[in-house]
Amino acid sequence: MASNAITALVISIIDDLLDLDDEVDDDFNVAMAFTKLRRDSPKVFGFVEDVVPQYCDRDFRRDFRISRNTFERLSVELTPQIEYRERSDGKEGLSVRKQILIYLWYISNQDSMREISRLFGTSPSTVHRCVRRVSEALSNIRHKIIQWPDFEGQTLISEAIEDKVGIPNVIGFIDGTHIRLTKVPSNDTDYVNRKGYPSIVLQLIVDDSLLIRDCYVGWPGSTHDARVYRNSPIYHALQRGHIIEGNNFIIGDGAYPLSRFLMTPFRDCGRLTAAQKHYNRTVSSIRQTVERAIGHIKGRFRRLRDVYCEDIEDVCHLIVSACVLHNVCVLCDDGVADYLDGNMANNIVNNYPPVFPNTTAGINKRNQLVQLLSS
Repeated sequence: MASNAITALVISIIDDLLDLDDEVDDDFNVAMAFTKLRRDSPKVFGFVEDVVPQYCDRDFRRDFRISRNTFERLSVELTPQIEYRERSDGKEGLSVRKQILIYLWYISNQDSMREISRLFGTSPSTVHRCVRRVSEALSNIRHKIIQWPDFEGQTLISEAIEDKVGIPNVIGFIDGTHIRLTKVPSNDTDYVNRKGYPSIVLQLIVDDSLLIRDCYVGWPGSTHDARVYRNSPIYHALQRGHIIEGNNFIIGDGAYPLSRFLMTPFRDCGRLTAAQKHYNRTVSSIRQTVERAIGHIKGRFRRLRDVYCEDIEDVCHLIVSACVLHNVCVLCDDGVADYLDGNMANNIVNNYPPVFPNTTAGINKRNQLVQLLSS
């Protein structure tokens, strides 16, 4: 009787521990060691092996948020990194396809790892390991998929944008967006933004086709967009002048400092001229491109609406992996328009006043653009 009571107590304690969070991290390894004492949790077996192959293309894309063709390309690209050669415990590792499908289900939905483990017939810790492995693998190939345009590419982009709105030399659009976190990492209040929730800042530069040309993630949610930009590798590369052709520049909102590489709208204090207002309208209309890209990423890969956070490095890998997937979908023409979510487009969170002054060269260049548009 006493033995049964102790066993029941241990099971109860473990159940309580495992219910503290829906996610699984390394801190739960001790608890997981005792799961043999738990009642077997019902699982679905054969989902990947028997059910998914019967999916029609529409159902596959509905559940995994990418087409079968895109999935096959990912499998080929990631196999060298995530294929299990030989496990130390002698057990057979999960196939590449199953690992990627588990990752896709996780990043495309907001199901807990325990719920996903039941669907895929595995353990929550295995789901956690798959998500981490595939996220890191995608992050490792980011430089193949997310590339800054060369001078010839910049010319093609700028000509396409000039044909649309009449502004020459624009090669991209920059903005920051907040990725909500489920909790404050390590109780660091710097992650709490001015809206009062914990977040991490993702900075994107995209071109006219919604293709991400640069991504930078990791700064706490309370950080001003301009400060994130000033500390990003792309800022220093632009300052050196080696990656931008001639008079080319990118466009951002008023949070960024005006420079010869970055144009922003005028702040409207009620004294703008008609020409300046026209410039603002034109810049704002094409700058929505980056907001549409953000809306696609958060609309398609819904995990980014609220990310469980135990380890910041893992979170950064997950966010970058979503950016890589976004570009893969754009490059593969994989229904980007179907997932554009206006509600998920960027919203001003911190809305800080400018922290860095505009440069003289930037002011002169913007005035020239105003004259060009009004002529």
